[in-house]
Amino acid sequence: TMMYAICGVVGAFFLSSGNDSMIYVGLGIFFLKSVLDWADGLLATIKNNLTEEGGVLDPWGAYVNSQGFIIGIGLYVFNSTNDQTLNKTSLE
Repeated sequence: TMMYAICGVVGAFFLSSGNDSMIYVGLGIFFLKSVLDWADGLLATIKNNLTEEGGVLDPWGAYVNSQGFIIGIGLYVFNSTNDQTLNKTSLE
């Protein structure tokens, strides 16, 4: 579950970079990160080792991933459009 959460942070970093290859890697991370969450839950179920920690960490990991995706996409759009929110002409 911790790796699942870390994938959200790493994916956001890759998406916000200006490098096309890193952006593709970031998208791949966001598409494949659910495999980690699914495998974690399946392994706990198979071993009959369900805990309250897992019940708390799973929604937290999902929240970190969704926020990482939103931030990463936002920074990607900002970087790709070269948008400047406070430029000289908007202050006059």
